[in-house]
Amino acid sequence: MSSPSAEVNQASQVATPGRLCAECGLDNPATARFCFCGHNLVAPPLPPPPVGVGGWLLFLCLQLAVLNPAVIGLQVAADFQVIVAGGLLWSRIGMMALLDATIRALLVLAGFISTILLFKHVPLAVRVTQTVLIASAVSHFLLVGLPFALGVPEPGRLHIAGAYMYRAAQLVLWTGFWVIYLSKSRRVRATYGGRTPVGERR
Repeated sequence: MSSPSAEVNQASQVATPGRLCAECGLDNPATARFCFCGHNLVAPPLPPPPVGVGGWLLFLCLQLAVLNPAVIGLQVAADFQVIVAGGLLWSRIGMMALLDATIRALLVLAGFISTILLFKHVPLAVRVTQTVLIASAVSHFLLVGLPFALGVPEPGRLHIAGAYMYRAAQLVLWTGFWVIYLSKSRRVRATYGGRTPVGERR
C-alpha cells in the first residue's frame, strides 16, 4: 500500500494522454507512472513562464528607444553634412534628404511610443509594436522610389536608390525576427495576455 504522501505526489502530476510509451510504444496499465523500459509516463508540471520586460523583449525595447534613434540620428547628421558642404541643401537631393529624415523621425517617435506601452504592460502594446516594425520596413522600401519620384539626376539616382534598397533588405530580416518573436514568446504572452504554448522563446 502506498503512503498518503506518495498518493498526493502522484495526484499532483499531470498525466500524458493515454499510457502508450513514447519510447518503446508499449501499452502500459492506466495507473502506471513508468514504462517497463524505464520511460516516465507522467509529464512533470511545467515551470511558469517569465513575466515582465526582460530577456529578448528588453533588448527589443533598447533597440527601439536607444539604438535606433542613435543610429538614425548619426546617419541623418552625416547626410546633411555632406549635402550642406556640397551646396545641395535646396536641390532635389536636399529635398529628398529632408523627406527621408522626416519619415525616419516619425518612425523613431512610433518606436518610443511602442516601448512605453511595452513597459506599461498595455495589452495592445504587442500589436502596436508589430505594426511599427512592419511600417518601418514598408516605408524603407517605399523610399527606394523617392529619388525617381523627385527626379534626382543620374548617376546619383541609382546610387541613392541602391543604398535605400540595401537598408530596406536589412530591415526585412530584422522586422521578420521581431514580429515572429512577439508572436511566439512565452514571456510576451504571459506579460500581455494570451495562451503560452510549450517550448517557445523567452
